[in-house]
Formats: sequence, structure tokens, C-alpha cells
Amino acid sequence: MDNKRFGVAIIGAGDIACMHIDAYLRLAEECEIVAISDLNGAKAEKLLATSGVRADVYMDYAAMLERDDVDVVSVCTPPFLREGPVVAALAAGKHVVCEKPFAASLEECDAMLDAARRYDRKLAVMLQTRFDREVTALRRIIRSGTLGPLAFATAENHHWRGDAYYRKQWRGSWETERGGVLMNLGVHTLDVFLWIVGQLASVKAETGTLGHAIATEDVAAATLRFRDGTIGQFHCTTVHAANRNAMAFVGKTKTAALHPLSFMAMKEDEFGFPIPDPEAEAALAKLAGREGETEPFPEGFAGPIADLFAAIREGREPVTGGGEVRATVEAVTAIYKAAATGREVRLPLSAEDPWYTTEGVRNGMTSR
Repeated sequence: MDNKRFGVAIIGAGDIACMHIDAYLRLAEECEIVAISDLNGAKAEKLLATSGVRADVYMDYAAMLERDDVDVVSVCTPPFLREGPVVAALAAGKHVVCEKPFAASLEECDAMLDAARRYDRKLAVMLQTRFDREVTALRRIIRSGTLGPLAFATAENHHWRGDAYYRKQWRGSWETERGGVLMNLGVHTLDVFLWIVGQLASVKAETGTLGHAIATEDVAAATLRFRDGTIGQFHCTTVHAANRNAMAFVGKTKTAALHPLSFMAMKEDEFGFPIPDPEAEAALAKLAGREGETEPFPEGFAGPIADLFAAIREGREPVTGGGEVRATVEAVTAIYKAAATGREVRLPLSAEDPWYTTEGVRNGMTSR
């Protein structure tokens, strides 16, 4: 399969499928879209016409998965219709790109990851923020140890959404959206936060619905303690008029921040007060740039897809697959549990925990 162009099929013809199609078209040297399925065939036809793609349309994705020329499947269904198509595609011998949110619970997450292992297929999740150039540069700096041991880190994901945004049939409901701003918007920043810092040890959190008439949360805030001792603060919302995604990672004398990517370093004077350390700042900037090197994958939606193609050819796990993505699902679950119970939640969460299941998460959040 080293030189083969991948045949691509798409399940679901909603708004997000447009982004997947655009990404595949950016990678046209490596792939070709051959089919799309949606219960509304006319909707799928319109999407193809708008995108300028010639492909076969199916109303039954099971029939589409029988095609021998389909190697990779993008699952772009609403959140409550993810697990079935993902497992079916894997069982049919296809590799899968799943739109986020990947899973409503660890139960669903493990079922899909287990299917990928059982059928020996690759499974990637559309967590494209990991491929942003500034994000990869920041991760390189933190993982290099240049900041020294982290003492503190912050991450925020702020959006504003009007009431019309939640009029889409499946949004704002625990049964269909499976979560609110944390699950569907904040998850990108939380995912990168974990990817950069590492594994969680415990979580304290609060969630609320303060700006919209919906069942799910539109504000979430959490204190995260990582296994290496780092203390983190994370918050997200859809009631913030200034859209902003930002992070900061604080060592004893140096800080690296994101959006924009920036650095600050201090050293002490004879009395222990701070004075700038431009040489340390310059060293951080140099490490971020790494002159002469280029990132292997594109930014945006094409990033996870290009990485999946490489993972298939190289026989490795995708960057947004496996245990990495499971850690993000577990963190989301722990934040919901901590917010609902008012108690600190320690990780890992076991399969015996009531919050392990989709029903447990929904019941826990709706009975508060």
C-alpha cells in the first residue's frame, strides 16, 4: 500500500463533512473520494455538487462499506450516532477518521478502540489542533525540559454562540450532543493541554448553564493535577464575547505561552527580584523555530488525515488515536463527574465506576 492512493468514503453529509472533503481534496495526491452516504440522499448529492466531487451516493452506509475500493472512512455523523458507523467500518476492514467528540463515555471509547485492535485497522480522531505549527513548537519546548519542571499551566477556550446555534436538532441535549461546550468545543484545547503536559492524577471542577436555554453546560472550569505534580487550570465557555484560545506553561524562571506563541524568562538580582533574561528567551525562540526543519503534516483538518495515511503505511498508531485520545475522553469524564459530585476525582477511572458508561454520565449530569 506504500504507493497506493487511498479510496475514501464519508458517512454523514452535514456541515462538518464539508471540512473533511476539503481536507481530502488538499491531499488529492494520496487519496480519492469515491463514495458518500447519508440517510438524506439529496443532501449528500448537494454536498458533492457544492464541493465539485464526483462520487457515488448511498443512503445505507453498510452497503457502501462493502466496496473493495474504500480504504479509509470519515465518520461525520452527529455525536449520538458515532460508535455504530465507526465499529462497522472497522469490521469491514476500513481505516477510520472519526469526527470529534469521539465518544460520549469511556465505555464507547473503549468499544471503538477495541474494534480497531480486533480488526487490525487504524482509528484516528479529528483533533486537528495538535497539528497547528505553534502547538507543535510549544510541545517541543515543554517536552525538551528547557523550562525545567513545570509548576503551573493554564488553558482557556472561549467562544460566543447565539441561541440560533443551539436550534440545530441535536445540540444542547445530553441524549444527542452528549455534552456541552466542554465536549464539543473546549475538548480541542483540553486535548492539546494533556498532549503537552502529560497524564492526569486528579480533577476538581464546576460546570454551569448560564447563557443559553439548553440542558448541557455552556461554562466549564477545572483544576487539574498532573502526575508529575504540575497544577493546571482549564476553562471553556460559549458566553465569552472575545473568542480566545490560549495556554501558558510556567517553569521556575521561564514561561512559554500560546496564541500568540511567546516566551518570557527572568533571573534574579542581588535581592531576589526579577530582571529580564533575554538570552534564555532567545534560546526558547530558537528551539521553537528549529531552522531548516519543516513539520511533516499540514495544519487544519488535513493534519489528522495525512497522519493517518502515514500511520497506515508505517504500521504505527495515529497521533490522534489509541491511548492518547482515550486520555482526553477520560479527562472530560472526570471533569463532568467532579462538577456533578462536588468532589475531587482521582484518575484513572475504572470500568466499575458508574461514570464509565454513557448512561452513567448522562444520569449523573441530568440528576444534579
